[in-house]
Amino acid sequence: MDNQISIKQTIASLINSHPQESLAVIQDAKEFYLQCKQMDLVAKQSDERLAAIAMKYKICEDFLEKTFGEREKALSNDYAVLNKAIETNDRELIIQAMKNISSIVVKSPLEDFESFVQLFNDESKPLLDF
Repeated sequence: MDNQISIKQTIASLINSHPQESLAVIQDAKEFYLQCKQMDLVAKQSDERLAAIAMKYKICEDFLEKTFGEREKALSNDYAVLNKAIETNDRELIIQAMKNISSIVVKSPLEDFESFVQLFNDESKPLLDF
């Protein structure tokens, strides 16, 4: 406690003996404080942006995994049907299975992804409109 009083007395003495320099130090301290607050704000905004980017990345990753997963599942089913049709020599089923496989292979799931990303990044159109 005595130490705090001594420090306060020393500061008061310095301010009284050097008022201009003391004012400059106080202004520098104020400027330093404001710069620190600005840096904290920038850091917070950066953290928020990084969190938003990470969320978008995860959503896009999930979209691609599901899209390609559904495609793989559909192709596996059609190839299973094709193999069964070949084993039983069922020409109509072979043709139908080949058409199904063709329709899947011809369409790129990345086209859907490009549309999804454009909508996702367009802030003027909310994805969920309740």
